Amino acid sequence: MSSTPLSWHRAHTVYVIGRPVAYALVGGLLATDLLWSSRIGLSIGGWWKPGAGVGVLLALSVAYRRRSRVIMEMTESAALWVSFTAAGCVLTYLCAACALPLQDAALTGIDHAIGFDWLVWRNIVLASPALHWALFLAYMGLMPEIVFSVLFFPAIGLGKRGIELLLLATLTLLPTALISALCPALGPFAAFGGDEATYLPHLLALRAGGPWAFNLVSMQGIITMPSYHAVLALLFTYAYRGTGPIGWGIAGLNGFMLMSIPPIGGHYLVDLIGGGAIALLCVLGSRRRPFRGRTTPP
Repeated sequence: MSSTPLSWHRAHTVYVIGRPVAYALVGGLLATDLLWSSRIGLSIGGWWKPGAGVGVLLALSVAYRRRSRVIMEMTESAALWVSFTAAGCVLTYLCAACALPLQDAALTGIDHAIGFDWLVWRNIVLASPALHWALFLAYMGLMPEIVFSVLFFPAIGLGKRGIELLLLATLTLLPTALISALCPALGPFAAFGGDEATYLPHLLALRAGGPWAFNLVSMQGIITMPSYHAVLALLFTYAYRGTGPIGWGIAGLNGFMLMSIPPIGGHYLVDLIGGGAIALLCVLGSRRRPFRGRTTPP
């Protein structure tokens, strides 16, 4: 009789089953990008840099498959995140190129209806340099959180959490990008001004008609409604459930990140609410349909 705990079997089952699903979803995003881009005249340069990085990471994953499960999971997870980030960024540009009528006036009206004034909150933040820098650092915390999760979950034997997080991030990106195409907006920075609106030139160019040419390295998030930052803040908080002080620290950081989304990210409050709703619905859906299957430990 095996002495391996049943909890290990369950965790390993989720990891083994989730991996091909993750590859399929990321591969589907890449295929969608290629087909859609070719149809509308959107060319993306600079693919070789992240592509080379993914190749190296996958090679390391294969090399350590039998030598270290932890290193194998870390490198494979990193490769999937790099691929997902690149493919997801291109998808948001494709959705922006749909150039449907802007909804900024409607979104501002909803904010006012629920008692939120973006300009007032923005001025409060700017009036306090300490608060501004704290919120700015919190808003920029997503990339460090991704890197930390790639290392942390495999290191403590929770590789399934990394796969689960990636799957939820991919599944939530799809409705987020679709809604952004149907309900496009330039964001409060366009109306009230803001030095952080570095995404506006790309967004305006996409709305002006193609063909377009962008370099993948210089591309950035251009989704306004709903906020994908809000989606990921909640997904990361959920992923660290039950991890003790580290989990509570991540929750605190992401709570502060949510506060930063309107003034630092240039989002309406309704953008944040929409992103939060997508994350919560996806999490609830995933808990109702857990992965199933059998496997044996290596």
